Amino acid sequence: MSFPRGIIQRRMLVFKGALLVLAAVVLFGFTGKISDHMKPLTSKEEEKTPAPTVQEKAVLGFQTIAIDTDDGPRDFILYVPRSYTVTDPLPLVFVFHGGGGSAQGMADHLGLNVLADREGFFIAYGNGTATGSSNSRYWNIGSETNNGDNVAKQRGVDDGAYVRAVYDTISSRYSVDAQRVYATGFSLGAMLTYRLACEMTDLFAAVAPVAGTLDQPTCIPSGPLALLHIHGAQDVRVPLNGSTERRGGDGINNWPPVAPGWEFWRSNNECTNEEHVVYDQDGAVCTVYNGCPLGADVERCIIQNHGHAWPGVPPTTRAGLMRVPVNQDFNANEYIWKFFARHTR
Repeated sequence: MSFPRGIIQRRMLVFKGALLVLAAVVLFGFTGKISDHMKPLTSKEEEKTPAPTVQEKAVLGFQTIAIDTDDGPRDFILYVPRSYTVTDPLPLVFVFHGGGGSAQGMADHLGLNVLADREGFFIAYGNGTATGSSNSRYWNIGSETNNGDNVAKQRGVDDGAYVRAVYDTISSRYSVDAQRVYATGFSLGAMLTYRLACEMTDLFAAVAPVAGTLDQPTCIPSGPLALLHIHGAQDVRVPLNGSTERRGGDGINNWPPVAPGWEFWRSNNECTNEEHVVYDQDGAVCTVYNGCPLGADVERCIIQNHGHAWPGVPPTTRAGLMRVPVNQDFNANEYIWKFFARHTR
């Protein structure tokens, strides 16, 4: 049986068309229009496949990060908890070493990383300005007190700008909860913590100086700020009643009494003069003022049988040699974190 030439040509065209459709299915994996799949992605489609971010490649655990400041190259140690995920912003705790210390020494001594892993928060260990080639580092606390070989003070180092740069660096790489940023420090680091509370109230939700004092010529906070002060009753380096102490060289430490520090913050936060004890065990008595605004508590803990040291951890080698009494029953790490966890900005 023969077909007219026109019918055969039409059937050949249909067959070729079918082959083209089959090829499209094999090459593009769909049965819709090829033109539809050649269109540029819409904004909604782009959101479904975001480009990888720095945060998705986050380094967990300890790392040293270098930054540039107006005072030259600086660095700090960051601890990222093992539980960190990009989708869950975490609090950030700044920790400042004492005079002559270092970020590494503070991290090794306190062991806060264990608590950070359990509770889920970042730790930024600040690193002060070094004296010569040594690793003895100091902070410019903005004080008029002559504290000897403090090169940060002598050079007029802007440690406030340094702290802000550290925060900006961390928050650009990790998911930080900006409403839960805190600061604590020991001795000279505690005095830096007080300075930051005065000058950078907008950044912090709460601060917890340990074994320091408020030593600022002026303190003009931009608002209320929660404060926890921890101090040893037997501290002879920064005594509760203040001191004039001569150390090595010509350095003189003339620290003011400690109580005016927390009294200033009681007034600034508009708390009443009435107070009550909230903790009385492990040799520590912690007292809080009544009537403070929500989120702006002012509390102090005085530790018995305790000198110029961080409570709750074994003494440093230096403290041991100087026979500084250390109360290891009161866990300052745990107490400070619980205070921080109750306060947001």
